[in-house]
Amino acid sequence: MQTTSSNNARALAEAGMQALRSGDAANAKRLFEQIITLGVADASAFLGLAYACRYLNDAVATIKALDAALSLEPNNLRAMIFKADHLAAAGDERAAVSFYLAATRTAAESREPLPPDLQIEVARAHAMCEQSAVASESFLRERLATQGLITEKFTDPASRRFEDSLDVMFGHKKTYFQAPRQYFFPELPHIQFFPRENFPWLDAVEAATDEIRAELFEVMKQTSAF
Repeated sequence: MQTTSSNNARALAEAGMQALRSGDAANAKRLFEQIITLGVADASAFLGLAYACRYLNDAVATIKALDAALSLEPNNLRAMIFKADHLAAAGDERAAVSFYLAATRTAAESREPLPPDLQIEVARAHAMCEQSAVASESFLRERLATQGLITEKFTDPASRRFEDSLDVMFGHKKTYFQAPRQYFFPELPHIQFFPRENFPWLDAVEAATDEIRAELFEVMKQTSAF
């Protein structure tokens, strides 16, 4: 009985996809709903139903079908991007970006090569995430500037630290923590780049660059040295 139902489901799915390709969304919806009635629907069947419902401008049924697909396959890239598009069209940008971001992360972790059309969709999702990040950063910095919390040039250490915190939040800088292989020395500062003024001997070292290079070349001539 299960085999018969599965065979019927495959035939209905093929017919449903053909109906979608031909623009007959109402018939496609009916066919995918039959698969669900048989009790053998997988994520692709619910995804097909979501496409049909979207073409029929049934937003409620579309999101319901997408949620059903994702409940069966939480990492289904097509369903994630479809839901993100649906949320974006509904004006819920924050929720949409969360699904675009989830799709890009899932794609990055995939060990299997993605089909060409899905690669294009993932690239589009990535672009949407970047676009949203740029817009969010611009909005926040404008609001902070309006309230006098950030300025063109930070002159005091506290302000520079605040600027660094914004850069970390928006991915322009990374937070570096101690990661010693053997010996851990407590309370060292987590600084990405140390100020040059902390190293007054750098000028002398850089001025000796030619001498250091010449010395290195001489050492390299001695094969036993390495």
